[in-house]
Amino acid sequence: MKAFINILSLLLALAGCTSVPRKEGLSYADFPETRDLSASIQMLDTALFRYPFRVRMHGDKVVVFDLHGTGHFFHLFHYPDFHYLTSFGKRGDSPQEMLSAENIRWDRDGLWALDANSSNIIRFGFSLSGDSLLRQEVVNLDKDILRTLDFVQYDDSTFIIPDYSGDSRFAK
Repeated sequence: MKAFINILSLLLALAGCTSVPRKEGLSYADFPETRDLSASIQMLDTALFRYPFRVRMHGDKVVVFDLHGTGHFFHLFHYPDFHYLTSFGKRGDSPQEMLSAENIRWDRDGLWALDANSSNIIRFGFSLSGDSLLRQEVVNLDKDILRTLDFVQYDDSTFIIPDYSGDSRFAK
């Protein structure tokens, strides 16, 4: 009986060592698209950033989100030369200012910014000259929603945000 168990264990061990043909398709090491990234130093005549956190590009405009900015949360540049255009999203607690900034998203007409401490999402639209962004609309979030840290614009009147209450994964 002991010899039978030893032979069976040996056969199972050998069977576990056989290779299985790999299926074709994507694996964790494969990427459907690869891009080469390069960087260059862009000289500015002033120090704008304390903690550049996110960069969002749309056409020939780039917004840099400064997480710990002293005066403004966002800085608009022309792309690709990174010519400074303007700063917006003034830090403060007046009705026209932002208490905090968590994320920004471009849409076809401008840019949306999330202010979690004020519990709203603000739309900034381009001025007629196209070189600055002006506050145009504020969407107040429901007070029952816990502190929102991200959002996605679903269509022209709907936002999807994470629901941290545990009731659902997302809120619309």
